[in-house]
Amino acid sequence: MAITKTKRKMGIILVFIFIFMFIMNSMSPLVYDDYHYFVKTSSIKTIFADEFHQYMNWTGRSLVHLIFRFFTKLPKPFFNAYNSLMFTVLVYQSVYLASVKKEKMKNNLFIKTGVVFALFWLFIPCYHEVFLWMAGSINYLTAIVIMLSFILVYHKAIINNQIAKRLKRTNYWKIIGVFFLGIAAGWCNENTSAGTLLIVIGYVLINAALKKRRIEGWMISGVLGNLIGFIFMILAPGNAVRSAHFARNDMSLVWKIVDALPAISNSLRDNALFPITIAFSLILYSFWGREVTAEKFIKVLFFVGGLATIGVLAVSPAAIGWSRSYFGGIVFIFISLIIGFSEVLEDKEVNNRLISSIFLGYLLLSFSFSFISGVIDIYKNYNAYDRQYQAIKEQKKGGERDIVVPTLNNTLRTQYPLKSADDITNDPNNQRNKNVAAYWGVRSIRTEDKDAK
Repeated sequence: MAITKTKRKMGIILVFIFIFMFIMNSMSPLVYDDYHYFVKTSSIKTIFADEFHQYMNWTGRSLVHLIFRFFTKLPKPFFNAYNSLMFTVLVYQSVYLASVKKEKMKNNLFIKTGVVFALFWLFIPCYHEVFLWMAGSINYLTAIVIMLSFILVYHKAIINNQIAKRLKRTNYWKIIGVFFLGIAAGWCNENTSAGTLLIVIGYVLINAALKKRRIEGWMISGVLGNLIGFIFMILAPGNAVRSAHFARNDMSLVWKIVDALPAISNSLRDNALFPITIAFSLILYSFWGREVTAEKFIKVLFFVGGLATIGVLAVSPAAIGWSRSYFGGIVFIFISLIIGFSEVLEDKEVNNRLISSIFLGYLLLSFSFSFISGVIDIYKNYNAYDRQYQAIKEQKKGGERDIVVPTLNNTLRTQYPLKSADDITNDPNNQRNKNVAAYWGVRSIRTEDKDAK
């Protein structure tokens, strides 16, 4: 009965989260690469051929870009629903991992879910790019859902013992299935796929060293699949072409690291010091004079995996300042934090209630101030883009093929709205203008003259 109530509560929470994110996605425009990939992808039938060309000439993130290309050829409401579902799944995965044991899901369910949602809102780098932008969210949100799904296979088997009983005999279907899931998780995102590999290896070591169990065949096949997918992504010929566009590409490995460490340290200090400090403090608190268990090591695993995911950016040829590249590592650190906080919530000592109250009070106030202004900005941004869309529709309906739209002309004060004033400029021959024109099926498109009344 308790499990049924838990599922019902979780279901209600997730439905509300889905509805909220669907509204946010519906109020977010297409920008940047959304139009570019619409043009670059001839049709749904050519998706694989188009992506192979990109694998050879630009980037190795083939799995997520195949999904992205697919959605560029569908009406945007399909993506809105899909992306909202991915966010909802990410929240569920985070709460599940935060509970460590499945039977503890029911404990403080509303608080854990609220903390997850608030952390995502407050501290995720480039919220608008990883949760609302079609290209960005499929590259990062969809990717992290795939990677956490892979990690959860190990978590459920090793920590929750859900599969261990069925592994007394070799299960070849599971070996094959986890192998291909590992390939998918490894072929998503350069630094986060590397962090995922580190985390699953950590689970295998916990299984052998702390759980005192033999390493099963599927555990090895999953790690190998993850490594193979990662290698296919990293060795894509297109990566060399893309890397040449970044100044850091000409640096030696040592100088890349020397150049990057201050930038990465400053970025974490300025943008994520609070969650990192809390996560680390909860780890120290958990182990201080207490028994070492496999369950306690999970939060260490995610914390170290998160820092490693971010740290590996030091060897990247791209820019290493605070950006969506930090996303996967920050999510891993959040999971570590929530695991530690869940342990404190379940401890009935007075000082732990004080710790919980201070943390929740800070998070609630910060979230309340930021949430209202962020949602208002998203709505203002939606109105500005909607004026452009209505102008396009009205002129197309009247038979006009050279479209003129009003400028966005909106002042935004938060990071949450998705905006790109450069997608429709005053120059109809600008490549971005051409991409937008192709999407809308018109000959040309531009903004009205600045002195137009």
